[in-house]
Amino acid sequence: MMNYKKINANQIKHIDFEEVSFIDHFMEKNFNISTIQLMEIAGFQISQFITSLKKINTILIVCGKGNNGGDGLVAARYLAAKGYQVEIYLIDSKKKYINITKSQLNSLKNYPITFHRKFPNHIKFDLIVDAILGSGIKSNLKDNIKKIVELINDASSKCLSVDVPTGISTETSIKSTYTLTFALPKKIFQTKHKQCGNIFIADIG
Repeated sequence: MMNYKKINANQIKHIDFEEVSFIDHFMEKNFNISTIQLMEIAGFQISQFITSLKKINTILIVCGKGNNGGDGLVAARYLAAKGYQVEIYLIDSKKKYINITKSQLNSLKNYPITFHRKFPNHIKFDLIVDAILGSGIKSNLKDNIKKIVELINDASSKCLSVDVPTGISTETSIKSTYTLTFALPKKIFQTKHKQCGNIFIADIG
């Protein structure tokens, strides 16, 4: 089990979304650290964080079709292997998921994980993981994503957002219990921290 401690926000550098993209490309170009490697580490860190929480057994992971969703799918694999009851809601059809995220989907075929075609708002989960959209979003949410955000916010479950709450820079946002962000906190947290709940930082190398 890993320990997560609070850090004074003024003691650490914050980066904006454009810098996140630059760092990702820089790591791949200069250090041969691929996106799929970072995804694997991020998913592992998500699973480790969840195992540090108390009274969590049933988990719904809501996955977008991009890298944020891929992080959630990797976490699902680790959590299922640890014996958690993991269920997944894909916000779109499998064929629309990008290549590296689709490969993570394929790796789950033989795991005891339930996939939902519709958002299972009739089921009470101990934790909902928001792995819908990360720092790459640059416009308002589409109507179908807004509806999912509203369903998550209306649920009585605790919510963990992956990297940033979905829609944090728009008019409709997930209101998280926890946000597990990667490498460095994001500048938007300074003005939108109430949507994030308790913010934790995970090292992804």
